[in-house]
Amino acid sequence: MNVDRIRELLLERAIQGKLVPQLDSEPAVKQIGKAPDEVPFEIPEKWKWETLGAVIDYGKAKQIAGAEIEPDDWVLDLEDIEKETGVLLRKKRNVETTSNKAVFKAGNVLYGKLRPYLNKVIIADEDGYCTTEIVVLDVETARAQIDAGFLQIYLMSPLFVQYANSKSYGVKMPRLGTKDANAAVFPLPPLAEQRRIVARLNELLPLVDSYEKNEADLERLSQLLKSAVLQKAIEGKLVPQLDSEPAVEQIGKAPEEVPFEIPEKWKWCRLSDLGKVVGGGTPKTNIAEYWDGEIRWFTPADLGKLKGIYASESSRKITALGLKESSAQLMPEDTILFSSRAPIGHIAIATTQCCTNQGCKSLVPNKDRIIPAWGFLVMKARTADMVARASGTTFKEISGRGVAETLTPLPPLPEQRRIVAHIKELFALIDNMKSSVHE
Repeated sequence: MNVDRIRELLLERAIQGKLVPQLDSEPAVKQIGKAPDEVPFEIPEKWKWETLGAVIDYGKAKQIAGAEIEPDDWVLDLEDIEKETGVLLRKKRNVETTSNKAVFKAGNVLYGKLRPYLNKVIIADEDGYCTTEIVVLDVETARAQIDAGFLQIYLMSPLFVQYANSKSYGVKMPRLGTKDANAAVFPLPPLAEQRRIVARLNELLPLVDSYEKNEADLERLSQLLKSAVLQKAIEGKLVPQLDSEPAVEQIGKAPEEVPFEIPEKWKWCRLSDLGKVVGGGTPKTNIAEYWDGEIRWFTPADLGKLKGIYASESSRKITALGLKESSAQLMPEDTILFSSRAPIGHIAIATTQCCTNQGCKSLVPNKDRIIPAWGFLVMKARTADMVARASGTTFKEISGRGVAETLTPLPPLPEQRRIVAHIKELFALIDNMKSSVHE
């Protein structure tokens, strides 16, 4: 299960009263404001449904001018808070600012109202000042007994995040308004139960964080193993060479310098010697007749979303007229699609005729020289070389000529097939190893 979803489920159970048992010794909560007419779920008998504005002041923090802030004071901005986790990334001091800042005290809950889908909420561990895009909530002056930790849990829960997103205004910089925030429904447990919920989550969430780290470590190990297999494959060290298989003839001029040694029957050539390198293009987006056709039109973003090695469907399609009126080129099935910028290295084998935008430089393989799967693997293995030769400041890009000149080891066709079959076995073994860890 996705670790973000695990966090969401724990937060959901926490505010639904399903994380810790209710105790007979704890008194019921008294209703403070008017109970909401509609509520999203059932809560325990001793809890009460309130609105956020009924139990605590929202959006009423004192502000001071930036010039009044002392050099050693803590100044908090939204980018200092990690999204989704409630973790403070950094503390800034000696900040020069001319804008007004909200004043907060240690123990206050600080909620990022700008782009609420980022889910940025922390509890202050010392006094300081923050951007006015952060709402200061003081549980000490609340009209109900509220634990700061429970309030943070509520504000980070799917219940509140989904509500905040639905009520946000502004397209580019959506934010939650004070009126809507005050109207948000709030499930209020007894204070002692709030504290038990906070303590339980403080036990569970580090386990989720540990799981996430282990997941990341396992994924990195898996990718390192696969990279090592690919490197062995293109060096001719993955399967034995067979006397019965003929040597490859030199195609094009042999390079004077090569990246590494390869078997005697192999040859070094350039990628353009193995097929045709094809660029892409984009029909004019303001001409409707060019779009929503039948021709698959891949972008680097499409390739980046793929889980396997094959590309079957693109997010957008163009018409025959759009193809004709642009620099896009129609390529056959088994073309190896390769993103040449933003970023370099997304790669897939096309299962149908298709074209790409200019962010791709693709290889139409000469099947008398390479099988498509070998072309895919060798381009993937040589991606680091292409990245090293790329140019650009804002983002790196390698030209069609740069892709074409990429030095490529070429084995005999039968050996290509044996290597590809063995790689499939090894990759499946690595994936099974990764899956077995979760069982």
